[in-house]
Amino acid sequence: MSDSTTVITPEILAAIDLLPCATLENVTVATHQLIEARLPNFPRTEALTYALAEISIQRQCRVLADDAATAIMRVALSDAGYGPPDGVSRHDLLRLMDHVTETQDYDLRDRRCLFGAAVAAKLGDLDVAHNFLDGPAGAGIGWDLTRQEIERQLGLPLRDLTAE
Repeated sequence: MSDSTTVITPEILAAIDLLPCATLENVTVATHQLIEARLPNFPRTEALTYALAEISIQRQCRVLADDAATAIMRVALSDAGYGPPDGVSRHDLLRLMDHVTETQDYDLRDRRCLFGAAVAAKLGDLDVAHNFLDGPAGAGIGWDLTRQEIERQLGLPLRDLTAE
């Protein structure tokens, strides 16, 4: 992917890998209360990814409205330091999906998925944000299909899923 199509630079990719492995301890008291209202007794030491994935499930099951799920996700990710730069685009989502799948390290994947979710949420694409929260292992074929849908929307050649 050309650097001219994305604002996610190699420096930003490196900085993502240095972000904290976020837990609910990394969010403000107010944000924790928002999450606690949806997930009573969810452990504060649990990964933020898990908490937001549970919020995502509530959204997908229509227990929680899209706007409420998005608000919780955005504020929690921002609190934890996962604020995407200005000017992000759908090309950046593809770059971040590649960045996620470049490693098998659990902590790095968690950080990269959280950042990808923050970018997708900023772009208003809840389905992609929640796909990032699930990660490639949790989303399964949905990860690849999401990637192909973004490629299709951008008019790019689709990745051949049978070749992988």
